[in-house]
Amino acid sequence: PETFLIDKGELREAIGPKTRALMPVHLYGKPTPMAEIVALAEAHGLFVIEDAAQAIGARIEGQSVGTFGHFACFSFHPSKNLSAAGDGGAVVARNAELDEALRRQRELGQVGQNNHVVVGLNSKLDALQAKILSWKLPRVEEWNEHRRRVAGWYRERLAGLPLEFQARTEGETHAYHLFQVRTGQRDALLAHLRERDIDAVIRYPTPIHLQPAFAAKGWRAGQFPVAETLAKELLCLPIRPDIGVDEIDFVTDCTREFFRKPARA
Repeated sequence: PETFLIDKGELREAIGPKTRALMPVHLYGKPTPMAEIVALAEAHGLFVIEDAAQAIGARIEGQSVGTFGHFACFSFHPSKNLSAAGDGGAVVARNAELDEALRRQRELGQVGQNNHVVVGLNSKLDALQAKILSWKLPRVEEWNEHRRRVAGWYRERLAGLPLEFQARTEGETHAYHLFQVRTGQRDALLAHLRERDIDAVIRYPTPIHLQPAFAAKGWRAGQFPVAETLAKELLCLPIRPDIGVDEIDFVTDCTREFFRKPARA
């Protein structure tokens, strides 16, 4: 629960005869420790599919996330660290055979023109989005570095309050797509900040297993207690490549004001 990421011990216990792949998520831009996951997958003959949608630019001991598994997916949604003007994304593969299979899927299942060998999709990125992303790509590291500075400012200015931050891991380079704080008074803090026109948000109020789309799976409240608790207690504070010290000071001053009230002590 300290990292808000997958628990490797529970992951090991969850592997069964029907398991085909492990899907670690680099949530909020924090890299999931991959060495143990890759070793676990190799021991069981499983694929590793990295969800790096929020983690472009994140690294583990200098190695970029998305390069550890057999596959990795990235998002270019307008909210992401590397953003297009509309929706977009990418999938990368470890070797040529897997790459070729992905390219077939992307282009209507074709090999060559009008030779459909599998049922595929039309998932090509349009030229306009590609141009925008190509312009932004060399600037991502600079923007991510500013996000890391912002995260440091938040940690310094909110130190001593009854808040928890996503734990840091030695050797990681966090992309800080989102900056989350954890508090049992989340909803009241959100209302307090919103009253002051601060763009604090709750990103994931309902865990996946409790979404109506998966009701047929028979999952129920209590089966994933850590995810359920985090869904009730995490709050995202503003973080952007263009956010400045003055705005950070205002957000943190208002947060401290909330906890100074007698009822909040």
